[in-house]
Amino acid sequence: MGYVYLIHFEKPVNGMRHYTGYTDDFEKRIAEHRSNKGSNLTRAASEQGINWLVVRVWQQATLETEQSIKGMSTKITCPICRQKEADKKKRAKDVERQVSIANMQARRSIKENRANLS
Repeated sequence: MGYVYLIHFEKPVNGMRHYTGYTDDFEKRIAEHRSNKGSNLTRAASEQGINWLVVRVWQQATLETEQSIKGMSTKITCPICRQKEADKKKRAKDVERQVSIANMQARRSIKENRANLS
Protein backbone atom coordinates (compact mmCIF):
# COMPACT_ATOMS: atom_id res chain seq x y z
CA MET A 1 0.00 0.00 0.00
CA GLY A 2 1.15 3.49 -0.81
CA TYR A 3 -0.07 6.97 -1.55
CA VAL A 4 -1.91 8.51 -4.46
CA TYR A 5 -1.51 12.27 -4.69
CA LEU A 6 -3.01 15.00 -6.82
CA ILE A 7 -0.99 18.01 -7.94
CA HIS A 8 -2.79 21.16 -9.12
CA PHE A 9 -0.90 23.51 -11.46
CA GLU A 10 -1.43 27.26 -11.14
CA LYS A 11 -1.75 27.44 -14.95
CA PRO A 12 -2.05 24.65 -17.51
CA VAL A 13 1.19 22.82 -18.27
CA ASN A 14 1.21 21.34 -21.77
CA GLY A 15 -2.59 21.60 -21.64
CA MET A 16 -2.82 19.83 -18.27
CA ARG A 17 -4.02 21.32 -14.97
CA HIS A 18 -3.29 18.27 -12.80
CA TYR A 19 -0.91 15.42 -12.23
CA THR A 20 -1.94 12.28 -10.36
CA GLY A 21 0.80 10.02 -9.06
CA TYR A 22 1.41 6.93 -6.94
CA THR A 23 4.29 6.28 -4.58
CA ASP A 24 5.30 4.19 -1.60
CA ASP A 25 7.36 7.06 -0.15
CA PHE A 26 5.34 10.26 -0.35
CA GLU A 27 7.90 12.71 1.08
CA LYS A 28 10.69 11.38 -1.14
CA ARG A 29 8.52 11.48 -4.27
CA ILE A 30 7.40 15.07 -3.68
CA ALA A 31 11.04 16.05 -3.09
CA GLU A 32 11.86 14.45 -6.46
CA HIS A 33 9.14 16.50 -8.13
CA ARG A 34 10.45 19.67 -6.44
CA SER A 35 14.00 18.96 -7.61
CA ASN A 36 12.90 18.28 -11.23
CA LYS A 37 13.58 14.54 -10.92
CA GLY A 38 9.89 13.64 -10.79
CA SER A 39 7.47 13.55 -13.70
CA ASN A 40 7.92 15.26 -17.05
CA LEU A 41 4.89 17.41 -16.26
CA THR A 42 6.21 18.81 -12.98
CA ARG A 43 9.58 19.35 -14.65
CA ALA A 44 7.87 21.27 -17.48
CA ALA A 45 5.95 23.32 -14.91
CA SER A 46 9.19 24.25 -13.20
CA GLU A 47 10.84 25.16 -16.50
CA GLN A 48 7.83 27.35 -17.40
CA GLY A 49 7.80 29.00 -13.97
CA ILE A 50 4.38 27.56 -13.11
CA ASN A 51 3.72 26.94 -9.44
CA TRP A 52 2.07 23.77 -8.26
CA LEU A 53 0.63 22.39 -5.09
CA VAL A 54 -0.20 18.94 -3.74
CA VAL A 55 -3.91 19.36 -3.05
CA ARG A 56 -4.99 15.81 -2.11
CA VAL A 57 -3.40 12.67 -0.80
CA TRP A 58 -5.07 9.28 -0.56
CA GLN A 59 -3.32 7.01 1.95
CA GLN A 60 -3.28 3.21 1.90
CA ALA A 61 -3.78 3.40 -1.83
CA THR A 62 -2.86 1.03 -4.65
CA LEU A 63 -2.07 1.45 -8.33
CA GLU A 64 -5.70 0.54 -8.95
CA THR A 65 -6.71 3.47 -6.71
CA GLU A 66 -4.54 5.75 -8.83
CA GLN A 67 -6.18 4.53 -12.04
CA SER A 68 -9.63 4.98 -10.53
CA ILE A 69 -8.83 8.53 -9.42
CA LYS A 70 -7.36 9.38 -12.83
CA GLY A 71 -10.72 8.38 -14.30
CA MET A 72 -12.61 10.84 -12.08
CA SER A 73 -13.30 14.44 -12.94
CA THR A 74 -10.88 16.84 -11.28
CA LYS A 75 -13.91 19.05 -10.63
CA ILE A 76 -14.66 16.39 -8.00
CA THR A 77 -11.21 15.34 -6.82
CA CYS A 78 -9.40 18.71 -6.81
CA PRO A 79 -10.49 21.00 -3.97
CA ILE A 80 -9.24 24.10 -5.83
CA CYS A 81 -11.20 23.25 -8.98
CA ARG A 82 -14.23 22.19 -6.94
CA GLN A 83 -14.23 25.61 -5.24
CA LYS A 84 -13.77 27.42 -8.57
CA GLU A 85 -16.72 25.46 -9.99
CA ALA A 86 -18.87 26.35 -6.97
CA ASP A 87 -17.88 30.02 -7.30
CA LYS A 88 -18.73 29.94 -11.02
CA LYS A 89 -22.18 28.47 -10.28
CA LYS A 90 -22.77 31.08 -7.58
CA ARG A 91 -21.83 33.90 -9.97
CA ALA A 92 -24.19 32.48 -12.60
CA LYS A 93 -27.03 32.38 -10.06
CA ASP A 94 -26.24 35.94 -8.98
CA VAL A 95 -26.36 37.13 -12.61
CA GLU A 96 -29.60 35.24 -13.17
CA ARG A 97 -31.08 36.89 -10.07
CA GLN A 98 -29.94 40.34 -11.23
CA VAL A 99 -31.45 39.80 -14.69
CA SER A 100 -34.72 38.69 -13.10
CA ILE A 101 -34.83 41.81 -10.92
CA ALA A 102 -34.02 44.03 -13.92
CA ASN A 103 -36.80 42.36 -15.94
CA MET A 104 -39.31 42.91 -13.11
CA GLN A 105 -38.28 46.56 -12.85
CA ALA A 106 -38.58 47.01 -16.61
CA ARG A 107 -42.09 45.46 -16.62
CA ARG A 108 -43.13 47.71 -13.72
CA SER A 109 -41.77 50.76 -15.54
CA ILE A 110 -43.65 49.83 -18.74
CA LYS A 111 -46.90 49.42 -16.79
CA GLU A 112 -46.38 52.79 -15.09
CA ASN A 113 -45.66 54.47 -18.45
CA ARG A 114 -48.79 52.95 -19.98
CA ALA A 115 -50.85 54.11 -16.98
CA ASN A 116 -49.46 57.64 -17.34
CA LEU A 117 -50.32 57.71 -21.04
CA SER A 118 -53.95 56.75 -20.41
